[in-house]
Amino acid sequence: VMHGPTIWPEGFAHVDDLAALEQERGLFSANIYLRVPPTGGDLHIWNVAFRDRWSFYTNAQTLSWLTTPDQESQRKLRAKLPEPLRLRPAPGD
Repeated sequence: VMHGPTIWPEGFAHVDDLAALEQERGLFSANIYLRVPPTGGDLHIWNVAFRDRWSFYTNAQTLSWLTTPDQESQRKLRAKLPEPLRLRPAPGD
């Protein structure tokens, strides 16, 4: 969940690459925490994977909400996703 491009206090649930997953290759991202706020700042990870084109296309509407920071799209997205894994990073993580 990234804060910044949205005014929603829950943050902006997003992906760095919106493509079907492949066994042989992929995009990997890293978050580096130099400082963390005294409250909040949790990293939410949703265990969702679309490994074939059919799953990707049949979930296209939901996936499109991952690129839209407005509150209504984020509300719809979070209603569709499973509970996230919540991590509390520390400085240097």
